[in-house]
Amino acid sequence: MLLTLGVFPNGKAVADVQQQRRLEGTITVTTNDYETFGSDQRCSHTVRMSIVVSPSTRGFRTTTTCGGEIRTELLHYYRTDARGVISVWGTVYFYEGDSVNTNDLDGTTTYSFQIQPGWRVTRNVHVWNVAENERRDWSTIRFDVANRTV
Repeated sequence: MLLTLGVFPNGKAVADVQQQRRLEGTITVTTNDYETFGSDQRCSHTVRMSIVVSPSTRGFRTTTTCGGEIRTELLHYYRTDARGVISVWGTVYFYEGDSVNTNDLDGTTTYSFQIQPGWRVTRNVHVWNVAENERRDWSTIRFDVANRTV
């Protein structure tokens, strides 16, 4: 299952078109559900992105599931500055329990990086089941994104 929920603005709207940039690329969430019986389950979900980024912060929530018992939630935020540099930041929440609807939060990690105008970057963010010290239950989020002119 892959779910991306709407935009939640944070801050004042800015009408300066020169500061707007387009973030294009993909976010891929790859998850491993470790099993003590049989084979591990590995899932991969990709979200294509093409969003206009301005000095006003834009935020998204992306949720993926794997193996019937792992849910990875990614909160990701974007903003550009006067030089056209896009800032990317957020938090990854890793849930593992009896079902994908569990409230058993077993790991979190935060991340941030910047993309210069005209550049394409790839960044990996890794989260795992820290609460139960099970490194074989994990998710890796791969950003492959570019900073383009609107």
